[in-house]
Amino acid sequence: MTMLTFRDPFRDFDRLHRELFSGLGVRPGSSGNCFSPAMDVSETAEAVTVRAELPGLKREQIEVLVEDGVLTLRGHRKAAEREEGRSYHRRETGEGRFERRFRLPREVAADAIEATLSDGILELTLPRSEETRPRRIEVKGS
Repeated sequence: MTMLTFRDPFRDFDRLHRELFSGLGVRPGSSGNCFSPAMDVSETAEAVTVRAELPGLKREQIEVLVEDGVLTLRGHRKAAEREEGRSYHRRETGEGRFERRFRLPREVAADAIEATLSDGILELTLPRSEETRPRRIEVKGS
C-alpha cells in the first residue's frame, strides 16, 4: 500500500519570513504594509531616555503621551508615492498607524519631559521626579 504525503510548499517560506523579520517592525504575511518603530529605553539616576526610530515622519505626525506611568507613542507613516508606470516586485517600506506603549521604570516629572526629533530619531528625556531621585543624606553627630 502506498501512502501519499502532502507538503505545504509555503510552510518553509513562512518560517523563514518570521525568523528574518521578527523584531524589525514588519509582521509576517503583511507584505510590509505595517509600521512599528524600533525603540530603546534606558535610564540613569536623573532621567529615563527613550529613542524611537521614525524615518520619514514629521513632528506633526507624532503624538507622545504620559499617563499613569505609561508612555504612549502614536503616529501615522504614509506610504511613499507610487510612480506612474513603475511596478514593484517587493515593497518592504512599512506604512500605517502605529502605537507603542511602555510602562515607565519609575515615576517621572511629566511636566518636564523634553522631546526632540532629529534625522528620523525621536529622543524623549523624562526627568525623574525629585521624590524618586537618589539623595545623599548627611550624617550628623560625632
